[in-house]
Amino acid sequence: MNNIAILSKGSGFSDLIGNQVSSSRYLLIFNGQTFRYDVLKNPLAVNEQMGGKVDFILSLIKQQVSSVFVQTCPVDLKKMLEGIGIRVINSFSGSIEDVIGQLKKLSLEETHIIPTEDIISEDAVKYNKTPAQD
Repeated sequence: MNNIAILSKGSGFSDLIGNQVSSSRYLLIFNGQTFRYDVLKNPLAVNEQMGGKVDFILSLIKQQVSSVFVQTCPVDLKKMLEGIGIRVINSFSGSIEDVIGQLKKLSLEETHIIPTEDIISEDAVKYNKTPAQD
């Protein structure tokens, strides 16, 4: 499990991270390595009862999610998620784009990887040519 789920009211990259699990209409599932993502409807936005919680948890398991980002998570749901090894992180706020930017930065700091697309872009601008012109 290395995928990241971010709850949001909207399905776009510029939408804000969700305030609560049940009021967030969408789950954006990001691959923890590539940061590509899929958008799913949040089962808890439709059904806040136990059945919705089970569907929500099953969706996370199916998508191999290891961490869920939301501003507020009910204590019972948080315990259920953490009981199966899914971390609930509620210290992030802002847009999905901001959160992913912070996660990418943390990932790069931890692994000391230099993003090649940034190097290529910087050189292309510096020398006023595209990498293919070399």
